[in-house]
Amino acid sequence: MSETFLIETERLSMRRLTLDDADLEHARADIGLARIIAIVSPDNAASIGLTEKLGLQFEKTAQLPGEDKDVSLYSMSLQE
Repeated sequence: MSETFLIETERLSMRRLTLDDADLEHARADIGLARIIAIVSPDNAASIGLTEKLGLQFEKTAQLPGEDKDVSLYSMSLQE
């Protein structure tokens, strides 16, 4: 498995999104994803809260290619 799913938290609503065990199993077994990643603005408390609510953990601060602002990278491994 080498595929990664990126969550764009700016477009999601905290009231509408949850990841349950069936979703994670589908992502891993049926789609073949190895990891879920969210890239979040460090200043966006709502997106950070949603990302953590989904079970992703802070990994590191980084800069995207061609950008000068830092972003926070959160991730969740789907490896067994």
